[in-house]
Amino acid sequence: MRSTVWIYFSDYPAEMVFSGGKQASAKVVSLLVYVLEGGPDGQGKQALIAGATEILGRHAGD
Repeated sequence: MRSTVWIYFSDYPAEMVFSGGKQASAKVVSLLVYVLEGGPDGQGKQALIAGATEILGRHAGD
């Protein structure tokens, strides 16, 4: 079976992130999601978004 979804969470400390030429004042977390055509259906995508949002919310204050 082939995987149709890859998810990457990247956690960056504030001193490593710049916005508008200035150092960020807070930690930044990025989320990259790659989904192949024919991957999750509508319900699967909603579950993916809900799960990722919950994980980001849990770790946003770290």
